[in-house]
Amino acid sequence: MTFDDLSTAVSEIWNLKLLSVGEGTLTVGLILSLFLGLIIVWIIAGFAQRLLVSRMLKRTHLDDGSKSALGRLGYYIILVLGVFLVLDTVGLKISSLAFLGGLIGIGIGFGMQNIASNFISGLILLLERPIRAGDVVDINGDMGVVEDIKLRTTHVRTFNNILLLVPNADLISTVVKNWSSEDMKVRGDVTVGVSYNSDPRKVEEILLRLAQEHENTMEDPASTVAFLDFGNSSLDFVVRFWVPQPSLRVGTESDLRYRIFEAFKQEGIEIPFPQHDLHIRASDAALPIENRNAS
Repeated sequence: MTFDDLSTAVSEIWNLKLLSVGEGTLTVGLILSLFLGLIIVWIIAGFAQRLLVSRMLKRTHLDDGSKSALGRLGYYIILVLGVFLVLDTVGLKISSLAFLGGLIGIGIGFGMQNIASNFISGLILLLERPIRAGDVVDINGDMGVVEDIKLRTTHVRTFNNILLLVPNADLISTVVKNWSSEDMKVRGDVTVGVSYNSDPRKVEEILLRLAQEHENTMEDPASTVAFLDFGNSSLDFVVRFWVPQPSLRVGTESDLRYRIFEAFKQEGIEIPFPQHDLHIRASDAALPIENRNAS
């Protein structure tokens, strides 16, 4: 086979008609050109997003969540404009794709509702920004840090290092606790019971001192102690304190419990456990004795 024969064969395959679309025709060459063009657009959009976040937005005073959201929006804008540009370059007019749009609409109506819903929800999250990258959130009891908001899902890394892929629609339709919204500080509570023989004012003084002396607690808002109730076996107290960020709450609560136990032990304050008193009443009446021996 000569070079001319090979060139002719390639040209015939390249111009092979596959489908008529309105006034145009889909050929093998057009599909390959379209595929290559979309790959180039995808690469350029990703590069532009990284450039926008790491270079241009780095000089601003925006937080990391805002930079990530703007970078993701820029990525989508470039991607959409690039797709239209590629379609126009290969000779496909938008008007000629009207029937394909109808087919896509039918597909969305039957099998792509969730994908379309998650995509729109993702745009809402990026525009309204109820949550941002770096926020500490609680989703149905799973607490973690938002790593990224993507086209269909939001990536949340739990404190157990488990990556949650949360559909964006769920973040719009369900209750999400955002521990980092505007103000990062959170309150911690430690509940403890002491013996009825203890001095409540002394207990209050110790609990308040331990909370104020802890290196993680804040001076404003100040720590407080409340006498909760007269329990079945104990006088119940709670010490409330504030830490500057959510990740410190659990560790500080645990550390305070250790310190409270040691302080109470030194002061001779008992931490009781549930107990019951049994009162036996004496009776002069004789109890009947049943003889079970066989006769």
